Amino acid sequence: MSDRLFFDTNILVYAFDKSDTEKHNISARLIKTAFENRNGHISTQVLQEFFVVTTQKIEKTLTINEARDIINDFPVWTVVDTNLQVILQAIEVMKEYHLSFRDSLIVCTAKVAGCNIIYTEDLSHQQIIGNTRIINPYRPLPPPVSRQ
Repeated sequence: MSDRLFFDTNILVYAFDKSDTEKHNISARLIKTAFENRNGHISTQVLQEFFVVTTQKIEKTLTINEARDIINDFPVWTVVDTNLQVILQAIEVMKEYHLSFRDSLIVCTAKVAGCNIIYTEDLSHQQIIGNTRIINPYRPLPPPVSRQ
């Protein structure tokens, strides 16, 4: 069984923002693979943030129609609603783990989707919250261990 992957907004944005070539390539590859494997998950919060950032805040913004068309492709993945129950859970996660409310919403929607991995650059790399591992895909790999 493949991993259930949750993508934070920044990973999606870098896939369409080519100003940082390395992050763009990593993000595009992760998203392409998740589309092929159909194991990607996002939330309505992520889609809302993606729309605002890509149409207003990146160097080469997308048009409203381009951003809408990209968002329209994401129902292939599981899209989790940021509803009242998730918001209340996020408040508890925020208190327990000392996270921002926004990051707590990401953690809770990933949990609702049953994801075991969250791709983000906003949380602590390799941190485990509940049954979910946080992975910053832009972190360099550790050097190989030499065997003597």
